[in-house]
Amino acid sequence: MDPVSGGVGMGFREFYDNGDSRDGEFRHEVLNACLNAVTDKKDDILAYLALDLGIIKPECMLYYCSLIERPLKLAAGKAKNALRSSWEVPKAPYIISMGRTYYEPCGLVMIDPDRRMPFLHSFGVYMMSLALGNCTVFRFRGRETSTAAFLTDITNKCVPADYGRIYYEGEECSMSDPDLVLGGFDYSVVSKDDKIGRAVAVFDALAEIDKNAEKVVFAWKKSSGLSEIAPEIVLVPDVLREKFVKNFNKWHRRKTGMEAPEKMPVIGYGGDESLWNHLKKEGKLAAFYVFSGDSILRDRLIRDIPFCAGCINGTSLRTPDLRVIEEKLVREKILTVK
Repeated sequence: MDPVSGGVGMGFREFYDNGDSRDGEFRHEVLNACLNAVTDKKDDILAYLALDLGIIKPECMLYYCSLIERPLKLAAGKAKNALRSSWEVPKAPYIISMGRTYYEPCGLVMIDPDRRMPFLHSFGVYMMSLALGNCTVFRFRGRETSTAAFLTDITNKCVPADYGRIYYEGEECSMSDPDLVLGGFDYSVVSKDDKIGRAVAVFDALAEIDKNAEKVVFAWKKSSGLSEIAPEIVLVPDVLREKFVKNFNKWHRRKTGMEAPEKMPVIGYGGDESLWNHLKKEGKLAAFYVFSGDSILRDRLIRDIPFCAGCINGTSLRTPDLRVIEEKLVREKILTVK
């Protein structure tokens, strides 16, 4: 019986409830099998990354090491001892006592990122969830790429079907009564009540429009479901708007051989007050790219505008914070012993 389609999650529930998913040796064995399979196919993965991202093979090592190999090694290392209890001194009024903190898996976990979350970022979250003993479904809702399809095939062969599975949005995928759902950018923000806005790029009057328009196009290419959160809206001074659009279209033609299928929203602003009003409407930004030659403006933007991840005068990887993820994927119990 399919654990997530025909059985509507019952296979996962039965497997988790019998306690097998809490066995450290089992988890360690599964994740080491995934790590070995990925290591054996390293050259193929690098080739697929180069194909999908449109960059040369040596540059793909950065993505491979930080978004595939590192999360797998970390997860494999966590699998055996992540749920062991730890001793600590409890807070008052039990200051003369000792306390033991126990961790246990959340249970059934659904990883359901929105379309802005690249596959490789969610891949690390999936592996960490398995390492911590959870039965996990990862439903990827972005565009399927060669790298994503290849990694999915490798990991689904190594992970037992009643323990974890990766699905694409078009496939039937449901889980009855999950104990935890990780979706969108929930694991990147401090508060669940935060409103997460779009990824925004801001240019000031001193920014190099031509060179930085190329970086925005490159981020768009890399955001094909793999590694980069591309700017979804660009804010430029009114007088530079036409220049940016012209250069953006030029670099898009050069890098893709075709016209931009949809024009990115490029909004002109008249001054600092107008810029701040646009940014405040977005809430906490998913990603914040600042292209500026004015150090005072850069400092103000970074200090006053809330964002999950950002970059100055460039685009960069946004690797997920696995420490924050780990805290969400386990339940904590504290036993006080006098």
